[in-house]
Amino acid sequence: MNADVQVARRPSGRDARRAQRSGPLPEHLRPVRPGMPSGRFQPLTQAGVEQIHHGDGEEQVAQAEGGEVFAEGVALDGGEEAGGVE
Repeated sequence: MNADVQVARRPSGRDARRAQRSGPLPEHLRPVRPGMPSGRFQPLTQAGVEQIHHGDGEEQVAQAEGGEVFAEGVALDGGEEAGGVE
């Protein structure tokens, strides 16, 4: 058989999807557009950052320690230990 002859392939959906993904995004789907404001991502306000640095979130950290601390708190409030914490 001659190696120079190429067999015509039927176009596949996979090739079409790859071609579509390799092209540029349409204007309405672009995540960043010209003229958009930029800057650093800040999920907390400055007041929220200062609140954390001053130790106002200690009760949330104590909850992460869990286990015995929680069981003692329940016992102090009149609850009974169910046997899950040793």
